[in-house]
Amino acid sequence: MTTSEIGAGIGGANYVGEISPNYRFLNNQPAMTIFYRHDISAPITLKAAFMGSHRIFSDKAFKDESQNLPHHDWRDTELKLSMLEFSLGIEYNFLDYYEDVRKPHRVSPYFFVGAALLNFNHQLTRQGDVMEPFDNKFAVTIPFGVGVKYALSKHWNLGLEFGPRFMFTDNLDYLQESGSGLLATDLGASSSKAYANPFDKDMYFYNGISLSYTLYRLNCPPVYKRKAGILD
Repeated sequence: MTTSEIGAGIGGANYVGEISPNYRFLNNQPAMTIFYRHDISAPITLKAAFMGSHRIFSDKAFKDESQNLPHHDWRDTELKLSMLEFSLGIEYNFLDYYEDVRKPHRVSPYFFVGAALLNFNHQLTRQGDVMEPFDNKFAVTIPFGVGVKYALSKHWNLGLEFGPRFMFTDNLDYLQESGSGLLATDLGASSSKAYANPFDKDMYFYNGISLSYTLYRLNCPPVYKRKAGILD
C-alpha cells in the first residue's frame, strides 16, 4: 500500500535578521500553505509545498523599536515584507504512521529538510521616510525543522510544523554590508557597516497547523507466471 496526502494550513511567517535578531512570536505575520505528500517507504515521505505570507494591515512591519536596544533605537528602521515560497523536501517519520490505518489514534513526529525558491517583496523605511522602495527579488533557501501529525480518522490528518529557512543572502531586510546608501546618509554613517551585521545571514520561519486528506493505493502483487519445467 502506498499513500499520498493533499492538504492546506495556516500559521505565521517570521523574519530574523538585523532588525529582529531573535525569534519573536509577536513578529509572526499571517501565512498560508498548500502541500502534497507522497510516501516512498514507511519512514520516508516526499513533500512539495507552496507557502505565502503577507501582512494584513498596511502599517504592519518588523520594527527596530520593538527591540528596545540602543543600536536599534539609533537605526530606527521598519521592514515591510511579503513572501511566496515553493519548496521540495523529504520527511523522516519516527513512527510507522500507516502501519495500521484502522487504529483510531495514530501519531508520528517527523523531521524534514529540503530546498526552496523564495520570491520576496520588501521595503525599508526610517521614521516614515522610504529608504529603499518595494522591490521584488528571488533567493534560494534551505528549509528544515520538525513536525507532528495526528490521524483524526482513516483519511483526515491534523498536523503541526515549525521550521526555519536558512538563506545564502543578507538582503532580506536591505541591511547588509553593501546595503542602503540613503540610510547610511540619513544616519550620518560613513558606510553601511555601521548599521549592518556582516557576519550573519538573514533567515525566516514558518510555523503553522494543517489539515490533510490521505489517498490510499493498494499495490497488487505481480501476476504469477508458471516457470517452465524440465519436461515442458
